[in-house]
Amino acid sequence: MLSKEAIEEIEGKINYTFINKYWINQAFTRSSYAEEQKMKGVKCESNEVLEFYGDSVLNYIVVEYTSFCLNICQIDGTVHRRTEEELSNFVSFWTDKTMLSSRIQDLDLAKYLLLSKGDQIRNVQDNISAQEDLFESIVGAVWMDSNKNFKTVQYVAGTMLQIGEEEVCYQKNAFTMLKEYMDKHPGFHTEMTKIEKGYKFVLWSDDKKYHHTTNYTFFRTNNYHVAQAACAKEAIEYLKDKGAWDGKKRVVSPNVTYQTAVNMLQELFQKKIIKIKPVFELEDNFILGLWRYTCTLGNGMSFTCDENYKVDAKKGAALKAYSYILNNQDQLPNL
Repeated sequence: MLSKEAIEEIEGKINYTFINKYWINQAFTRSSYAEEQKMKGVKCESNEVLEFYGDSVLNYIVVEYTSFCLNICQIDGTVHRRTEEELSNFVSFWTDKTMLSSRIQDLDLAKYLLLSKGDQIRNVQDNISAQEDLFESIVGAVWMDSNKNFKTVQYVAGTMLQIGEEEVCYQKNAFTMLKEYMDKHPGFHTEMTKIEKGYKFVLWSDDKKYHHTTNYTFFRTNNYHVAQAACAKEAIEYLKDKGAWDGKKRVVSPNVTYQTAVNMLQELFQKKIIKIKPVFELEDNFILGLWRYTCTLGNGMSFTCDENYKVDAKKGAALKAYSYILNNQDQLPNL
């Protein structure tokens, strides 16, 4: 059984007070411990059933969350609707075992697991799978204790996860991709440390040929898993720029913004990365009261943007053109 002090600390960290303390005790009871107690003649239930409930409820909670972020407004003012793949990535990101285990670590709850003597020897409380199971069991316990009140469980799970909608969450987990790359290319290492208001992520190679540091500053969330994925994504971009990712050194920088698009597009021509200078044409739409800029590339592709101000219309058209070049680098000889 958990001590009164332990229960109060757990409840404080998940922002939920259990009506029936039986459920919180069951959530922290490992199956091996339950079996050990039964051998002593003590009635004890493990957290396996609660883990099953929690897994199902948690998936639904994250799926429900996606209904609030189906659309995203782009820099150029257009609205992009999330694809099925993006939504699937989002759900996978927030329910991944490394996500759940990292949150248990951040909340420092694994230390309260009720373990058998064998589990204690093996330090099972530090095992990622055990921490994932604990997270799901807590959600399942709240589900049962609240009489299956979805809003209550949604609030508790959201508090524990610190769920947010950073763009990196809609993509394939960049840290997983980086880890797969490192498994195939021995000699690369990463380290992530906490700094003031964020994290520091370092990628380096044994031969000292590659070294990259990313500082992640907290924005909407201080979630370690989100920071890790965001930093890994930047590290992958670094490897691509260096030609280490796929053997092809990238000549078109992905670090373009709405403000820099015009200049960066002109630099591509000045550096002879593209052969034909992009052409900008300005029109005045008197009916709508907008300025229209069209940017045409060497292969005939045109990109248009309507804005209230000339400079904004030109930036928008340039950003679309530059993004096209970035995503179609195989066509550079024809541009």
